[in-house]
Amino acid sequence: MDMIDGNAKSYARVLNSPERLAAFADFNTLQAALALIRADNDERKNESKKLQTEKDCHRREQKEKEAKDEAKRQLALLPGIEADIAKGKEHIQSLLKPRLVQIMCMLYSEKKSNMNKLKVADLKTKILEKMPDQPNGNHTNTPSPQAPSPSSTP
Repeated sequence: MDMIDGNAKSYARVLNSPERLAAFADFNTLQAALALIRADNDERKNESKKLQTEKDCHRREQKEKEAKDEAKRQLALLPGIEADIAKGKEHIQSLLKPRLVQIMCMLYSEKKSNMNKLKVADLKTKILEKMPDQPNGNHTNTPSPQAPSPSSTP
């Protein structure tokens, strides 16, 4: 039995030795320093996320403002474009590419990126194909409304 008590006491002496206790103290100090560093890093990440969110919100607001400004600008161009169409096919032949692209985009709902790829002659051909033969104020490709058939009336 003394042997068992001796072994237990001997093991406790090893665990509670001054060197081991000093190592535990150093380990705890190191863990505390690491915890502070992690907390600082987490705080910086949170600040960075908050700043990025604010930048995204500002960027989104700026894009919305630019879209509204562009819509106003296009709306202001519409009477001039309609006047160009009203002047006839000969006038269309004299227009430059930027104006032809505006006509295709605004009156005929074509994508600007697709229209910029075309040559001037191709743009003029497309516009002339879509222009009405008689000036009736309808410049889109929508068919005119048809009268209801007699069988559909009650």
